[in-house]
Amino acid sequence: MAATEWASAERAVAKCAEELCTVLEECVMPHNRHTRRRPDVKGQFSPQRVVIACMTEWRHRKIYTSKTAGGKRNYAFCLALDASLSMDGVLQCCAVESLVAVVSALGMMGLDSFSVIVFGSRVTLVKSEDQPWDAATVHGLLAALSHRIEDPSAMRGATAAAATAAAPRGESGALGNVYGTADADAVEYGLNLLRESGSSGPKKLWVFTDGYTSCGQRLTEALVDADKEGVEVLGIAVGPDRSFTSTVYQHWVRAAMPTALSPALRALFSREAVRAPMAAQSASLQDSTPLWARMRVRDTCPSDSSIQGILGSMQQAFPDLAAKMDSIRKLKLVRGNAGGVMQVDVAFVLDVTGSMRPWLGAVKEQLRAIMQDIGPKFAEKWPQVPILLRFAVLPYRDIGEETPDPHDFEPIPVLPADDVDGAQAAMDRFCAEAHSRLQAYVKTLSASGGGDEPEDLLGALTTSANTLSWEGRVRLAIVLTDAPCHGSNFHAEDIADSLPDPDAAKSAAKTALRALDKHGIDTMLCHVKRDATRQMEEQLRSIYASLRRPDGSLIDPSRRLLKSLDLFKPGDGGEVRQSMHLVFVLDESYSMNGAPWEALMQAYRAFLDIRKDANQGIGMDRVSVVLFDDTARTVAAALPIEEVPGHFARTGSGTAFSPALRDAEIALRSTPPGYSPLVLFMSDGHGSGGEAEMARIHETYAGKGLQVHSIAFGGAKHEKLRLLAEHAHGAFHAAPDPTSLRMTFTRIAAAAGAADGLVSQFAKYVAENVADKLVSEYM
Repeated sequence: MAATEWASAERAVAKCAEELCTVLEECVMPHNRHTRRRPDVKGQFSPQRVVIACMTEWRHRKIYTSKTAGGKRNYAFCLALDASLSMDGVLQCCAVESLVAVVSALGMMGLDSFSVIVFGSRVTLVKSEDQPWDAATVHGLLAALSHRIEDPSAMRGATAAAATAAAPRGESGALGNVYGTADADAVEYGLNLLRESGSSGPKKLWVFTDGYTSCGQRLTEALVDADKEGVEVLGIAVGPDRSFTSTVYQHWVRAAMPTALSPALRALFSREAVRAPMAAQSASLQDSTPLWARMRVRDTCPSDSSIQGILGSMQQAFPDLAAKMDSIRKLKLVRGNAGGVMQVDVAFVLDVTGSMRPWLGAVKEQLRAIMQDIGPKFAEKWPQVPILLRFAVLPYRDIGEETPDPHDFEPIPVLPADDVDGAQAAMDRFCAEAHSRLQAYVKTLSASGGGDEPEDLLGALTTSANTLSWEGRVRLAIVLTDAPCHGSNFHAEDIADSLPDPDAAKSAAKTALRALDKHGIDTMLCHVKRDATRQMEEQLRSIYASLRRPDGSLIDPSRRLLKSLDLFKPGDGGEVRQSMHLVFVLDESYSMNGAPWEALMQAYRAFLDIRKDANQGIGMDRVSVVLFDDTARTVAAALPIEEVPGHFARTGSGTAFSPALRDAEIALRSTPPGYSPLVLFMSDGHGSGGEAEMARIHETYAGKGLQVHSIAFGGAKHEKLRLLAEHAHGAFHAAPDPTSLRMTFTRIAAAAGAADGLVSQFAKYVAENVADKLVSEYM
């Protein structure tokens, strides 16, 4: 019975198979192996034979060579057919017909050493390389396509392996037996078959598919492995339906119907990117009648058996039903997880200790941009999939410190049941209002505390998993931190830790990771100081790999703990400045007497307090202070920040800038190796000179991450202080009153430890990487 059906199918595709045979012989698999050539008196001229003739005084006169036999084809070939539910209908019929044509063409070429696999939620081996294409093989193919496996005893050899199909990794229970597209497993299985092939020639794997996958990033990894091994993987989509083959496979062809596969393959392998005229394509659609069309025509409309006619008859037969189903589909798309929408819950687990002060400011200013950019970025990469984004923020500090309450995900409102436009408008209004409330919450956060350098990150992860209202299909926790968690096994030895117990830390890590996995939450670490948090990430991955779920299955750390994100570019001037030499050059002239001087001292102390918080109280910074009028005096020279006085007595009269900046140059020479210098110059007067000194400071210390800030206080001459900033390639600030002076000092202090341009790029980095990871991991 199976042999009869196959013979009938081959007769139906005979013309298409002949065309494919020609293309395969000429373009895809030309002769690549020849027998030895022999000396002859005619044929191809051989310089080697001339040398032999000269050496033997022309006793050997055959200086030509000829082939003793024709060429041969030496290839390893594997065909993979997608039989998943997404291929059901037209695409499946077209793919099967194309497979029949390709197998028939290979038979015409005399090649039967190829393998065939069928995959849906499982992978089925239909034919191995050393098995002939016979009735048993055809029976195995039909059984695999019918989504059932017949009695294995009725098959022989490799065909019996159809009964032992491999379920894709990650699928579970009954769902894994029915749904899913195990294309990554199929590619890996095909690679194994090609590795074991007896052929030493080029290896080819053709996948008939629509491009839909349920394997996520594993498909990309399998295709990369194939590329590394020199295996040419070709994605083939045949049929009128839209497919995603071109977005998944590096090499791919698209044919509207099986009869168009031959010219498509010829164009690809001969590098002729020539499209057939639309009229010719239309004629091809009308004149050709594929197998699946003839089968459906018997039941529907025998007068018009073209693809266009069949699809047209379907639309005319059910116009009201089609319109109603389209309305239902639109309603589902705006109702969250029901239907085809991709609901994504993103929680920012945010370190709000003192060392994160620069980054907290960036979050406050740019969180709106992050929320607005992820959606369009996702839509750009996957425009066919509607996306609904919900956001939450969970701040954390160290154990025992007071922490703000988190801002939870907001529940999706009840939408109109029969009004598509009304439902969409209500959803848009909900998103806008939710984002506005989140922005207001973030503005209330402040960075403080922290004590030692490690923080309670593990407790924060556990809290985020167990207390936030996760509902989305995709659940992502984005951790932004510059410090590791507690436990000596999670950080370098030189980091002071008040809770170093490695066993307690490992136990807390297991609790946090199990909670995240239980709720289906993936985590992405955003490193501010990679050197401080690298060991923690490695430990978390190791612990994740050792955990088992209650059902005994292992957790894949690459799926749950996503590839981390560096918020700077190492080696490109983007490193975070951890230790700094702060050089204050402060005006103590007569005009600063009284309230102005006290305001300056308050601003100076506020600067030191912020830097102490940034250093987690360790006191890594060094401080130099130069006071000046028409002369200059150094009252602190590279002192540890914890030892420098917080107040100085004022003495002075006139104002001159050059002496002060010369003393600043002397102070800068004491900058310890590895420290980044920062010069803060402030005056309220109309001093002279200083341009040459500022230029020398820039020339000498620009390569060490120098920052220069020139501040005009009160009625100071802006043009002069701006000019000093320009000579040092620094920044100019105007502070007309004591309040703005303090704000200027604190703003400079908060951003002092961040790499140039890093804060301004924060939103862009996070939005792009989150969108990229959503696409690569879940689509």
